[in-house]
Amino acid sequence: YWFDVSAGKPLGGSGFKWIGMLGFYCWQIDRNDLRQDDAFLFGTGLQYQKKDWKLETTISGYLGYLEKEGDKPMVYRASVEKKMSRNALLLRFQQGLHDYKYSTLEAGYKRYF
Repeated sequence: YWFDVSAGKPLGGSGFKWIGMLGFYCWQIDRNDLRQDDAFLFGTGLQYQKKDWKLETTISGYLGYLEKEGDKPMVYRASVEKKMSRNALLLRFQQGLHDYKYSTLEAGYKRYF
């Protein structure tokens, strides 16, 4: 299970918004000495929105208490989205920074109903 609180604050009339998230994450693990792992969730970033464009860049992750088992993953994410009437095209990139070795590139299409 997990819970989090997310918030954003517009930075003047510039189109920029600071975004942040804090929370708690708990999951079961397959070990005889421990049955679950707990972690502090976090994330922060900037979002820019102007007309039909939205750009976002964030850093997020969690901090678990199992010291030597990859329990502190962090990722950097960047995305761009272009809205066209009731449709949108998007491009997203994710890069692992700590305890997460993968990079991800995503392209997509959204339809607003």
